[in-house]
Amino acid sequence: MTQDIREFVTDTHDIVALGEPDHREPAFGEIRNELFAQLAERGFRSFALESDRVAALTVNDFVLHGLGTLDEAMAQGFSHGFGEFAANRALVAWMRDYNIGRPLEDRLAFHGIDAPFEFTAESPRRYLEHAIDYLGLDLDVRAHAGDDERWGCMEAVTDPARSPGRTPEAAQLRAIADDLLTELYSRAPELVPGTSRARWDRARVHVTTALGLLRYHREAARPGRDGDRWSRLGAVRDAVMAQNVLDIRALEADRGPTFLSGHNLHLQRNLSRMSMGGMDLAWFGTGAILASLLGGRYACIVGSLGRSEGIGVPAPEPGTHEGGLQRRFDTWGLIAAEALPEASERADLASPQGPFPLDRLILEGADAVLHVSEGRAAKSLGRRAVAAAPGPPGHAGRGRPTRPVALQGAAADRLLVGDRGPPLEVPAARGVVGVRELDGGIPAAQRDRLVEVSEPQRLRLLPAQPPRDRLGGVRGRGDAALAGPVDHAVGLPDRGGVADRVDLGVRDRTQGRVDQDPAWTMSSASVTVPSTRYATACSSPRRSSKIPTPRSVCADGLRTPARPCHAGGVHHPPEPVTPEPPAPIDCPLLTQSWLDLAFLHWRVPPEDAAPLLPAGTVPDTFEGATYVGLIPFRMHRVGWFRLPGIPYLGTFPETNLRLYTVDRQGRRGVAFLSLDAARLLPVLTARIGFRLPYLWSRMRLHTDGDTRTYTSVRRWPEPRPAHSRITVRIGEPLTAPTPLEHFLTARWGLHHTVAGRLRFLPNAHPRWPLHRAELWECDQNLLAAAGLPRVTGEPMSVLYSPGVAVRLGGS
Repeated sequence: MTQDIREFVTDTHDIVALGEPDHREPAFGEIRNELFAQLAERGFRSFALESDRVAALTVNDFVLHGLGTLDEAMAQGFSHGFGEFAANRALVAWMRDYNIGRPLEDRLAFHGIDAPFEFTAESPRRYLEHAIDYLGLDLDVRAHAGDDERWGCMEAVTDPARSPGRTPEAAQLRAIADDLLTELYSRAPELVPGTSRARWDRARVHVTTALGLLRYHREAARPGRDGDRWSRLGAVRDAVMAQNVLDIRALEADRGPTFLSGHNLHLQRNLSRMSMGGMDLAWFGTGAILASLLGGRYACIVGSLGRSEGIGVPAPEPGTHEGGLQRRFDTWGLIAAEALPEASERADLASPQGPFPLDRLILEGADAVLHVSEGRAAKSLGRRAVAAAPGPPGHAGRGRPTRPVALQGAAADRLLVGDRGPPLEVPAARGVVGVRELDGGIPAAQRDRLVEVSEPQRLRLLPAQPPRDRLGGVRGRGDAALAGPVDHAVGLPDRGGVADRVDLGVRDRTQGRVDQDPAWTMSSASVTVPSTRYATACSSPRRSSKIPTPRSVCADGLRTPARPCHAGGVHHPPEPVTPEPPAPIDCPLLTQSWLDLAFLHWRVPPEDAAPLLPAGTVPDTFEGATYVGLIPFRMHRVGWFRLPGIPYLGTFPETNLRLYTVDRQGRRGVAFLSLDAARLLPVLTARIGFRLPYLWSRMRLHTDGDTRTYTSVRRWPEPRPAHSRITVRIGEPLTAPTPLEHFLTARWGLHHTVAGRLRFLPNAHPRWPLHRAELWECDQNLLAAAGLPRVTGEPMSVLYSPGVAVRLGGS
């Protein structure tokens, strides 16, 4: 019995795998970090996790080279919600600190072994496009891939008839992926010196990920008994992971062994079994595949859990494997599997998703066992006010940790109410109240929400439906029936329906306690919020220096009843921001594709933007601010009606400068301040026919691997000279854009004025495929030339998209 993993490692081991019976118990992650530090002293130079391999490239860039920030690495570099785990954050931070000042060959590397599938699977499109971009090929896979949603929906896996995996288009995509892989290898002598080995490897990882996705979808399309289908899907997933591990070992062979972390089901040497939805599944996992190919070079340590109050695991019976280990270890420890006596299998774990008990078959295929006697979930979740979100749908057994938050006091600028832990006390002082994050993990889009509380008044929060990402929504039922009038109603943007209502009350301090719902208490100093509620507040309509003027308040995105606005009558509430168009366009006026787009955005005071907008619109705001967007891109094949797009005159670089608008009907859109384009005839057509501010410019888009450089020098008409030069480096895809990122990109119409009347030109296209992007260069005076001289400095948001096919309708 020991706590030193090096006692189980020999010089013949290339891979040491450490499994865990349940991802939700944080003790395993904390112990894993300690054991990896021991192995780093022994010469291990790489860590591999059961997480998406493409996403993990972002983590490795940070760990190995210091690119980006820790927050970005955690937000973008993990799949399956693993970026939320505190132990993973601690590991990434430690690996980065370890690498500082060391030579490259001695640094620790981070890898993912999984692909973006489990119960659902993504479209292969964006992975193929990455390789196509790298190879510089003129190849469009969108026609074969179609809508990403048809690949990613649950029905594509659960219903073989709905799966695109055996369609002719899928077969064509597999052929394209195979050709791309051949192209990468055949041109490696040219590509590696011209770019770098790392970029060549990155392109190859994208292609192999696309192939893995296509194999998974092909298996999902095969009819058969549900138990057999899900077993085969599990086998495909583990086969992809095993191939990734072997590929990682090829990269790391000269630097040292690899430490591998994942679930017991994936890493154990023998057949993996589980029950799911009444089905008994069985398949050979990653560990079984590796053990058969690597023999003694693969070592497996399986995880065992005794008791964990935090995830509802009771103490084991004495006659079970875990019961025997419980007597040996006070906290945790390692023991050779062969040293364990015969025992029975644990039968008191009700959940079919875990934790999974030890049995003799598992132990016979393991070198050692890591047993945790007492889980740490209760201690690790924090007992102050916390902000939490559930795990993603379809990922049973993968809970997410909570984050502690603390009050800033009467001058605070945020309010966040946790759904676990003790009540949160909110100071009842006049002004803005709220909390601040402790660990840097709360997204900026959530941190910036403001709530104002004055006395006497009551503030009503109307939270949105529980979201699919990390924050938002309400759990539980009921209202807090506080005495007194409601002075302000504040709501979150509606993303699918309002859930419950939460009322916070503040009375005059001299009155002390008031009669109200028993779940809520109020003293002269604070309001106590029960921990069963969760709410996030957005901007209050109350006038202050931080709140927009009445003109922009009309477009603040709050789901309030129609109300009087500026002169001109009743202003309807803005329509919801949706990532897909609200309605299709069956008879388009124009068709075109927008490709290679860079989205640069700056905050703009609403009072600066309002005079530049078409009459009948006001600035559309997100949490009290509006924005100006500078979007260079490539226009591709503009066409009329349903006629084929024009290849030369309809294809050219373009740079748009736009503001965000909402009209009296509540329609959200954009208004263009300028549209620079490289073709004179389209410029004249748009200026004369549509009254749009197109300008003829000398423009160029230069592609170099994952960088894009957009240049523009204005020719005609005035004002001249106006120019821009923008270079961005494309980052990893955004799987879950923030509400602000949807607000800035999901725009389904154009507001402009024709003959003195406001017109609205709708558009429709698939959901934006977005990537993070790093701004390398931004030299421009387009904002100043358009009438926004006060907007300076670096943009607050930089995104990239490979593009979409677009339809534009009538006004």
